[in-house]
Amino acid sequence: MEADLKPKAAKLALAMYSLTTDLKEAMAIIDYMQANANVLREAWTKADQAHRRVCVNCDKTYIVAKSNAAAEGFCTECDSPAFRKELMRVQKQNRRAARMNKLATLTFKEWIATLRHFKGRCAYCQRELFHDMEHFVPLRVCGVGRGTSVNNVVPACSACNYYKKSRNPYNERAARRIRIPKSDLDRVRNYLASPLSPPSIPPTSSTSTSTSTPNLPASHQY
Repeated sequence: MEADLKPKAAKLALAMYSLTTDLKEAMAIIDYMQANANVLREAWTKADQAHRRVCVNCDKTYIVAKSNAAAEGFCTECDSPAFRKELMRVQKQNRRAARMNKLATLTFKEWIATLRHFKGRCAYCQRELFHDMEHFVPLRVCGVGRGTSVNNVVPACSACNYYKKSRNPYNERAARRIRIPKSDLDRVRNYLASPLSPPSIPPTSSTSTSTSTPNLPASHQY
């Protein structure tokens, strides 16, 4: 036990040195902590709570290290560059919807489930890798119950996103001006009428093929 504590004590001493270079003062702090264990316990609990997060993918509680702030949002097992990118995308589009007073309820797991349903490809043409999060009903014309929400967003390639523009497929006049086949629009509309319920899915694993999207580059593995 003593051998295990020795390296930790050395690290604690280095940490205390950054607080005070006076050895007597450092010893006095240690004596105070021993005599007032409740003070240490209270401070420790607050620090622990401040650094605890719940993984947006698997719901596991994890500790955020100050040096790993970029990975905040995911536990060690779920953290990946692709996941971070998509979390930022979800957060950005939710903020955009909120600024427009539209529904902003899309979760990370809902978006990943949507990407996996379409195998990381465009929901419209189903050929190209997706590039954008596309609002089926544009935010500017969304009514109650739609916005950046699981029933209104799909992945789209740059071309289809351009062809659809900010036109509402539910508006007959606007729909006629969308340069995407009606059959593709109808297929996406039917999907959004009953989107997938999102499971907790780990990122791509070398030991499991069920967590990856086949035939896609690493940056598009979900």
